[in-house]
Amino acid sequence: MSTAIKICYVTTVSLTFKTSLIEQIRYMHAKGMDITVVFSRDDDYLKIFPPGVKYHPITLARGNDLLGSVATLFNLYAFFRKEQFDIVQYTTPNASLCAALAAKWAGVPARVFSQWGLRYVGFNGVRRSLYKWLERLTCRYSTHIRPDSHGNLRFAIAEGLYPAEKGAVIWNGSARGVDMGKFDYTKKSIWRHEVRAQLHIDEATFVYGYIGRFMRDKGTNELLAAYRRIIKLQCDTILLMVGTTELEETLDISLIEWAKQSSSVVFVNYTTEAEKYFSACDVSLLPSYREGFGNTVIEAEAVGIPVIVSDIPGPTDAVIPRETGLVVNKQDVDDLYYAMHYLLEHRDICVRMGEAAHAFVRNSFEQQAYFKHVLADKMHIYSQSRKRQ
Repeated sequence: MSTAIKICYVTTVSLTFKTSLIEQIRYMHAKGMDITVVFSRDDDYLKIFPPGVKYHPITLARGNDLLGSVATLFNLYAFFRKEQFDIVQYTTPNASLCAALAAKWAGVPARVFSQWGLRYVGFNGVRRSLYKWLERLTCRYSTHIRPDSHGNLRFAIAEGLYPAEKGAVIWNGSARGVDMGKFDYTKKSIWRHEVRAQLHIDEATFVYGYIGRFMRDKGTNELLAAYRRIIKLQCDTILLMVGTTELEETLDISLIEWAKQSSSVVFVNYTTEAEKYFSACDVSLLPSYREGFGNTVIEAEAVGIPVIVSDIPGPTDAVIPRETGLVVNKQDVDDLYYAMHYLLEHRDICVRMGEAAHAFVRNSFEQQAYFKHVLADKMHIYSQSRKRQ
């Protein structure tokens, strides 16, 4: 390119960049894009910030901080007006609304909303109506919407959040694809032995695994309730729960207390080595109420682990039902229990599903292939915006 395309990525905190965007940003920068990122200051993260990528700290309001949101809005507007970006891309709810408005007012020609999840679907009544209106407002001031699953694209259009011509899913979906070098299928048996030895789990034990936040909307209550029924079968099983130790008040305290006292439930703090813990499992579960995509589903499949997911947009795009995993009814303890019991009783099917899961992810979600589609999409968006000017 004779003149580099100027792109600004905006999100509330650095965690989104660490978990979902940093490899994409490195790739885009290596392809000649002029990249700037904006999030609330994180001096620790700056120590490992990618060379050549610019960073501009702006405090982005969180939650219901109205005054903070107004300050965020005007700070972003001033920055966008000064820098004259070709594309501004944003994710996370508060950051997206402020960035969409500020970029529109600053005259940014291409405003891309990475719609990774719909927060309002987890609410009821007036709160749901308010957050749906805010979501629609973000979509209105965006020129392009990029949900990370085909299921959520269809849902959003049906909900009237934006017209069909505004939205598209990049390739087969997900926010970042899967790094098949990190989630290395050939190391599965080594990692399985390593983690099981570390946690004192016998090689013959059937292990159910969950990696993520422990919260109501992730289906934690249903998972624990279903597993409590599994152990009554007196089979040799373990439920491995890997994630943050913070517990939402919406969780069933009696289930949490039972789980912490049970020798059949093993809690492990947040890890950056999810590939090793997935490999230690026989099946991975995500009985969530809502997701943008649910990248842990394809990460588990990448190392050859079958999955059980809820019948919601996102995770169902990451599974071939009865080939790479099972789909159960959302918030249905009975259905989840029967699926967990079925794979426990049919371990040969479990193994075959895992092998099919690895092939599925390798062909449909490999990260470098995904990034090529992201680059092509950015070039298309840039070309469209130039024609409109």
